[in-house]
Amino acid sequence: NVPAFIRAKVIINWIDAEGKVIVGDPEGYTKTVEFASVNWEKLNDGYYYYKYPVDAKGFTDILLDVCRFETTDTEQKYKLQVDIIAQSIQAQGESADGKTPVEEVWGVTIENGTVTKYIKEETNQ
Repeated sequence: NVPAFIRAKVIINWIDAEGKVIVGDPEGYTKTVEFASVNWEKLNDGYYYYKYPVDAKGFTDILLDVCRFETTDTEQKYKLQVDIIAQSIQAQGESADGKTPVEEVWGVTIENGTVTKYIKEETNQ
């Protein structure tokens, strides 16, 4: 019932017939992944952040526009598994030290109402 910032981790793996994750592209398989929106930004913590707060019951732009694979393997021994793990945090409010919840918990900087950079690593060094 309040605006929220959204972030997502995109995990793409090849899976064999036994359900095991394969490292790298199997021979004869290629994948195509295209991200759709300029409103999503991948920061140095590996998450894709939607730059703007999303209204309650609202939606972000599409994150992935294309995610497919092609193969010359007629048996199709592998499949492409795509997991998107999304999190949200309220956009409003302020802690005692003046930080918003998203700055406090996720360690990002908010400037002019938008997510601009991940800073948590820099402050822990």
